[in-house]
Amino acid sequence: MTLTEIKEEIPRLTLEEKFELAEALDLGFDAWDLQMRQDCKPGGKLDQLCKKADAEYARGETAATALS
Repeated sequence: MTLTEIKEEIPRLTLEEKFELAEALDLGFDAWDLQMRQDCKPGGKLDQLCKKADAEYARGETAATALS
């Protein structure tokens, strides 16, 4: 199997399989980091929160702008 083929298969792995792969490769990923990466992708658990934050920022409603 080539590296390209391996890369193509990784998105098809379950979250648990990705954890196992990270452990096997000893890349220093922990479960929390991997879950955050998944949750931050479009359609992930944090997607709506990110969209809301982006909209607030665009309207100038962020804490940084509110304090200035």
